[in-house]
Amino acid sequence: MARILLAEDFESVRRLLTNALALDGHIVTSAGNGAEAIAAFIDRPHDLVITDLEMPYVSGQALIAEIQHIAPSTPIIGMTGGPFPESIEDERQRLNIAALFVKPMDLGTLRQTIHDLVADKVPTTNPAA
Repeated sequence: MARILLAEDFESVRRLLTNALALDGHIVTSAGNGAEAIAAFIDRPHDLVITDLEMPYVSGQALIAEIQHIAPSTPIIGMTGGPFPESIEDERQRLNIAALFVKPMDLGTLRQTIHDLVADKVPTTNPAA
């Protein structure tokens, strides 16, 4: 189980992702914009950050820069609905983030990426067994 911060301004997308990640056993803190996400991260660091790149008040790109300043080892996944950069991989590298998804994205691929990034945070055995 990992502590995940999700920053997404569209409530329906935020709710869908929060519910899917909670079903995977993660603790999800959701924020409707970058300013809320920064405050939540400062209040309690998270194992992973997922952010939309285009949000009001504080953009996802500004959020990424702030998280990288506060906790440079925290993996970050970006999401964008467009406009699409010519090369998603070039944009991912420019932002220096772990992954970048174009919405609508495949939820299974996103969940696998999250699992790969936080595998050391997920218990591999059941201590009660």
